[in-house]
Amino acid sequence: MERVFIREKSTPLVEIKLGKALLEEVIRASGGEIEAAIVVGEDGLSLFYSSSKSMDVDAISACATALVGALFSGLSLLDREGFERVDVKLDDSSHLVLVPLNGALLVVKTRPKPNIGLVYLVIEKYKERILELVFRLRG
Repeated sequence: MERVFIREKSTPLVEIKLGKALLEEVIRASGGEIEAAIVVGEDGLSLFYSSSKSMDVDAISACATALVGALFSGLSLLDREGFERVDVKLDDSSHLVLVPLNGALLVVKTRPKPNIGLVYLVIEKYKERILELVFRLRG
């Protein structure tokens, strides 16, 4: 089932479809290492996503936003302002990788026991293109 989520009337559907297509390209480029990719807006709601498995995208988006918010708060106590990524290894040996994108967030879910180096390379390869699309969505 395909779901396209439009958060505001001013958000162009074409941008949402471009975002979904870009995340599908990310998943293909990973050779099956990445199962899902979500771009989350500043408000914690998903902007667009692509997934080969059924999942509650909005719940994952909200949880990832809360986790990153707590991390930023903790980092401020250490006089630090940012981070490159958070990699959480789950109990099935899959990973949830969270990458900040200037207020937005890229959330990537891998298969169990992935080639995590390849996952990081794919994220780095596509990060700027995703960020450009997020800026276009913001207007």
